[in-house]
Amino acid sequence: MDYTVGEVELTYKSTSKSRNKIYSSEDAYEVLLSTYKKGTICYKEYFKVLFLNQAKQVLGYTLISEGELLKLVLI
Repeated sequence: MDYTVGEVELTYKSTSKSRNKIYSSEDAYEVLLSTYKKGTICYKEYFKVLFLNQAKQVLGYTLISEGELLKLVLI
């Protein structure tokens, strides 16, 4: 079989001039915690990615997958 697949390209546009710096896992936790809706973090499992530049400044984040309390399926 011959498969032809399209290419997906993502773009990034900055919405803020001030950026948080990540110096530790606790810093990353605090930044990601602010991305959750209040009251939802205890009943679902989330897989989010935090994007940093080379200066360890936060560029943004994305939600990769959302699951149940006991499992999260990644494809």
